[in-house]
Parts: sequence; C-alpha cells; structure tokens
Amino acid sequence: MCDGGYENRMKFSTKSSVNTWTEKQEKSGGMSPLDGIRMVLTAIAQPKSSYAMITGGSSGEYFYQWLSVGDSFRGAQTYGRGVHEAGLTPSASLMVVYLHGSNTVKLIENFSPILPEVSCYVPDLDPETADLTEASYRRLLHRLNTERPDALVMFPNMFFRFVQKIHVHGGKVKHQPKYIDLSADFLFSFQYDFLKRYYPDSDIRMTYGCVEFGQIAQQIPRSQWKSPRDMFTYKVYGDCAHVENHPDGSLVVTSLLYKTLPLIRYNISDKARVADGPDGSQYLHDLVGKNKQDIDMVRTDREIDRMSRDWNLGVINFRYSPDVKT
Repeated sequence: MCDGGYENRMKFSTKSSVNTWTEKQEKSGGMSPLDGIRMVLTAIAQPKSSYAMITGGSSGEYFYQWLSVGDSFRGAQTYGRGVHEAGLTPSASLMVVYLHGSNTVKLIENFSPILPEVSCYVPDLDPETADLTEASYRRLLHRLNTERPDALVMFPNMFFRFVQKIHVHGGKVKHQPKYIDLSADFLFSFQYDFLKRYYPDSDIRMTYGCVEFGQIAQQIPRSQWKSPRDMFTYKVYGDCAHVENHPDGSLVVTSLLYKTLPLIRYNISDKARVADGPDGSQYLHDLVGKNKQDIDMVRTDREIDRMSRDWNLGVINFRYSPDVKT
C-alpha cells in the first residue's frame, strides 16, 4: 500500500468512481484542460498518493486497481517502449490516434505547446455504422502528410480502415513514418501486406498489452520472420512482465512494474504459446487474442494467404460467420 494512509490516497482519486481516463460510462471529452492541469499538479504535490482506475477490464471482467503516481508513469512509459525498440530516439516526433481513453489523448493534446514532438488526434466515427467518417479520414491523411511524424500509434483495425479509404479514394501518401505501432487488435497477414502496399518504408509492428498492465510485448520485425506464421510472434519486455501459460492455453501475466497493487499471475484470457528464446527472452507464439470465434486463427490466416496468392484474389478484408458451416 502507498504511504500516507487511505485518506491521502483518496486525495488523488479521480473526480468520481467512473474512470475519467477511459470513460467506460462517460461521454468522450469529459476531461477539460483544467482537469488535466489539476491532476498533474496534484501528482506533483502528492507524489506518494494513488488514484483509482476502474475499467471493464481487458480480460472481459470488471477491474478495479490502485495506481500510484510512480506506477502511472511506469505504465505510461511502456506505451512508448515500442518506439524505442524500433530504434527511434527520444527526440523522435510521435502522433497518437486513439479512441479509447480519448480523455487521456486529449489531455496530452492540451499540453502540446510544451510537448512539440507529440501530437494527438481523436477521430470521429459515424454513429450508425461505427465507421471512420470521411472528414476524419481526410483530416488524418492531411495531418500525416503535413506534420510528418517519425512514429504513429494507432489501433490496427482503424489504421487498416484508414488505408482502405486511401485505396478507395485514391489518396496520396506523401509521408512514411519510420515506425507504425499498432496495438489492441488482431490483423491477418494479408491485411498486413495490404498496409505495406501503401506504407512500404514504414516499420509496421503490432504491440501487445492491456489497460491493466500496459504494453509488455512487441511483434518481432519482419526481417526476422522465417515464415508467415512468425507474424504472430512477439518478444516480451523482460523488465516489464513475466508470462506463463495456464493449463487451458490462456496467457497468465505477472507485472514487474506496479507497486501499489501488484498484478501477480493475472489470467488475461488471451491465447498464446509462451516459450523461451535463444537470447534468454520470453516469446509469445501464435498470439491471436481472445479468439471468441473458437477457430484456429493462425491456420485460417495461412489458408486465406494461400488462396489469395494461388488464385490471385487480392483479398483485403475477411469476415467469419459462425452460422456458415464449411
């Protein structure tokens, strides 16, 4: 527990039991610049205090957690770890395009005058289709072409849809970020190949983590792939987490960062095979997330890739229906 007792810890709690960072129950945009300044000043004035983080939980279970100021910074730093692992220096410019936790993104954007190398964008979605709006697509393409960030952080499915719109509308890609970090979703290899058609010079990698313990692993670079299956291989940040397999094949994570409320052998319910590598690091093989479809996603990926190449299908999208028996 944090020093100072329950009363002092509560002083740094968010303004309600609802998590103002990820807004599971609040409309996006609830954090004003004043709220951001208040929380930053409180963190400086009460460095031993903690605040409550309440989310739906990436495991699908309701999750409640205490984070100290130090824990918050350590957790936040893991989200920049992929940029570092890709070889970019701390002076590299970064653009963050995010929906979930958009108050956090907006908080960073509010401090952009003192963080000139960091820019943020919360795109709009069509309320009926949940698709990226045309205005947001054009705005994002314009910002990428003009601001020219060294690194881009975005959801895989949103970036894929963004590149689809470039394909459909004939958009001009005038800038290739050195590194594109895609986290929180799953991509098939043919989708990855489609992204590389428009961003061939970018090191595009997916990272793995969750709101409970931050980012803990990064997809190995394409230069290290020995087969298409290696697309689903991730190297674990050994100083951030230790991973192991539950007997049912799900992933069990112990965080090595948080001190206020440590996560010890936390079953995240994602499917992956844990193995030690020749360099002494831990690796996640065949990482495909929760796999609610209950199908072999790696095998499915391999078959789609084979059919696409053998039949010259040029597949850039795929939908699985459990009602169709094959």
